[in-house]
Amino acid sequence: MLFLRRVFSYIMMNMRNIKSGNFNFKIHQGGQARLNFVKQNLGGQAMILAVLALGGTILGATTIAGLLMTYQIRQTTEAANSAKAIFAADSGLECGLYSFFKNSNVCASTPPQAASLSLSNDSVAEVRCFDASENQVSCDDKTSAKTIKSTGTAAKTIKRAFLLYFESVGAVFP
Repeated sequence: MLFLRRVFSYIMMNMRNIKSGNFNFKIHQGGQARLNFVKQNLGGQAMILAVLALGGTILGATTIAGLLMTYQIRQTTEAANSAKAIFAADSGLECGLYSFFKNSNVCASTPPQAASLSLSNDSVAEVRCFDASENQVSCDDKTSAKTIKSTGTAAKTIKRAFLLYFESVGAVFP
């Protein structure tokens, strides 16, 4: 009973420190109870860790957002160059058809060279004509030309191509 009275009186004397929760209760040899008050000042460390964690999260998010924006900007540039390459391939196909039907040497070249057209939007069209057995022929040769292949190139990396097959089906081309 005396033991409990000592513990109770000790607790009552140090009630303010107990309310803060910074104590350790130990019973020593001989039945003495003792409260050891510990000063723990961990508020600064927790704040530093929280700031570092939030800063790292924000840094990672902005890095990923920047990377995604770079990819989107690159895709819009490639879409514009892709359109240029498609228009160049279409122009080359039209030139090959003109050479075929008008018997002109506008887009004709000596095989195995391709006829090359430089367009005003910094794109290039290459035109090749082939016979039925895939041998390259001149585009103005109506008797053997069966296929026109036109390749458009923009920005030296983006290439688009059109391939046109045609047959006479019993009719003679003029």
